[in-house]
Amino acid sequence: MDVKKLKALIMMGESTTVQFKERVDDAYKIGCEFVAFSNSQGGLLVVGVNDKTGEISGLTYEEIQKTSNLLSNAASDNVCPSITIMIETVLLDGKAVVTARVAQGLDKPYKDNKGIVWIKNGSDKRKVFTNERLRILMQSCGRLFADRDSVPESSYDDISLPTLKLFLIEKYRNSLAEDFQISRLDDFSVEDLVGRIAPGITPQQLLQNTSLMDNEGRLTLAGLLLLGKNILKFYPVFTIRCIAFVGNDLSGDRFRDRLVGTYMEGNLLTQFKAAMAFINRNLKSRQVEDEFNSLPTPIRRHRQRNRQGIQGFQGHHLREQSGDRGICRNSLEIRG
Repeated sequence: MDVKKLKALIMMGESTTVQFKERVDDAYKIGCEFVAFSNSQGGLLVVGVNDKTGEISGLTYEEIQKTSNLLSNAASDNVCPSITIMIETVLLDGKAVVTARVAQGLDKPYKDNKGIVWIKNGSDKRKVFTNERLRILMQSCGRLFADRDSVPESSYDDISLPTLKLFLIEKYRNSLAEDFQISRLDDFSVEDLVGRIAPGITPQQLLQNTSLMDNEGRLTLAGLLLLGKNILKFYPVFTIRCIAFVGNDLSGDRFRDRLVGTYMEGNLLTQFKAAMAFINRNLKSRQVEDEFNSLPTPIRRHRQRNRQGIQGFQGHHLREQSGDRGICRNSLEIRG
């Protein structure tokens, strides 16, 4: 390690990524420091420096050997999963110090050999007790995805079978035989379809292989959103509310159409179709081709006059809002 850079770090004192120890004699305690570094941003442990004063006390040859061995053992025996560290001996003003570089972990959360999770808290460290903090650690290294979370008390019975059939047909279309003709969804069962896609496995196993169901038979969040009969049974906030007001006054309370309640209890496909049907029946004019310039001239002029807002067609004000003062969530308003 560069001597000037190390001296500068020592002069600046301990921080989230720099830790001093005058001597080390407890592999478990050093392992806890390594766990905290690995779960945070990584860091540098310097042995031979007083952590109170920053004074370089240095190590003898024998102490250098013992320290290097202890650091190596701490990284392999007191960190789970074990980590690899880079150990160097650096001479500062005629005094030897040992440094151990710990990289930010890619397999969080790391634990000590007692199963305790540590993270850095300023220049110190602290234990992690909450599940939320563990989730953040796992998300930071790409090991946790919200759509793979299991939905408590859900099961295969909460799946909409017609939706599941449509999903399987679209996803595995290339796996189905060319002579497999589908006229109506009621003409075949899910088991028949899965048998044609992957003979010898059950629908539950196929869903587990695609992360739509966990190993205990519960739906994942993705499985519920895509295939569930009723999302609101488990997550009432996963819904859409639509309303078409009369006129363009944002404070108006008269409406001509709304979509609430039982219309939005299904899965994402059901909600999408209902929302699109609502929009289509409340917009008087629509774009007729793919490009923006294909809009009818009056509509294009109206769009250009209202660049600062999201404007609909022929005087209709289209506004999307989320959680407006807690009154509505994921809502769509059409005014005009």
